[in-house]
Amino acid sequence: MHRVLLAATIAIASASAWAQPKVAVLDAVFPQTMDSSAAVPVAERIIEKLVASGRFTVLDRANVDNVLKEREFQLSGMTNDRDLAAAGKYLGADFIVVARAQEVGDTYFLSAQMITVKTGVIVNQTSAQGEGKPAVLIDLAGQVGEALCGGAATSPGKAPAVAKAEPPAPAKTEPHEAQKYRWNERPGVPIALNLVVGFGVGSFVQKDNLGGAVCVVGDSLACVLYVWGYVDTYASLIESAANNRTWDNSTGRTLLLAGAGVYAATAIFGVIRPIKYFDRLKARRGEVAFFAAPTLATASLEGRTVAQPGAVLSLSF
Repeated sequence: MHRVLLAATIAIASASAWAQPKVAVLDAVFPQTMDSSAAVPVAERIIEKLVASGRFTVLDRANVDNVLKEREFQLSGMTNDRDLAAAGKYLGADFIVVARAQEVGDTYFLSAQMITVKTGVIVNQTSAQGEGKPAVLIDLAGQVGEALCGGAATSPGKAPAVAKAEPPAPAKTEPHEAQKYRWNERPGVPIALNLVVGFGVGSFVQKDNLGGAVCVVGDSLACVLYVWGYVDTYASLIESAANNRTWDNSTGRTLLLAGAGVYAATAIFGVIRPIKYFDRLKARRGEVAFFAAPTLATASLEGRTVAQPGAVLSLSF
């Protein structure tokens, strides 16, 4: 009787082990421009999630590396899913998982695919993104590992009729991309710096190099006109006093007025430009952006020329 129970237990355990698909997780693929030191920790974190799910028999990563080296497989040269499926056949796996990392600005992006070895079909694909140091990739690996556990087929050697792809999962600790605006991206601080410090400092802080360059040119020209006007005025005053003539310096006044006009125009630009730049930033991130630009036109009224203020409205999606 005991022998019958023991044989039945072994049979049930064997059937359970057979029912669980074998998964081989390869080291993450990093581009040459990125530090690849996190490739192994990323793979280990994905393995940890797969094992914790209890749905897979996960092959030892060190043994996977040794087998691939013996077969002279180079993961960096595998550019398509069929190459990866071929590697999985040598490993004796039902599925093979590979993660790929990318860096776009300050954002790290990690995608992972689970490929059926028998057919080369992608059973599940998921991704996650986050900002910070390269170590954030390890946290992202945990997210994609959990997502892979939720969408893979559990029958060995059998892929679902339709390949399933998971949408990118945003990092849990990060807000939505369209809601993330740093202090220097919002127009308040750049406008204050443009008015108080001048020379486009606020626009440069906002990373608007074109707007900053226009402010630098405008403020520099205003300074030149101011200095030129004061020098000319002072020289004219000295000359008039020496020759006992009435002081009349129209050139100096013209230069001073021109400098004031250029400075005022640059100051207005330094206020409008950060607002416009921020609206463009929101439009690039998929938000509705609204902008109103003041205008000044001239018109003839009863034989006199008068200024008519107005505004130009723009709406972008």
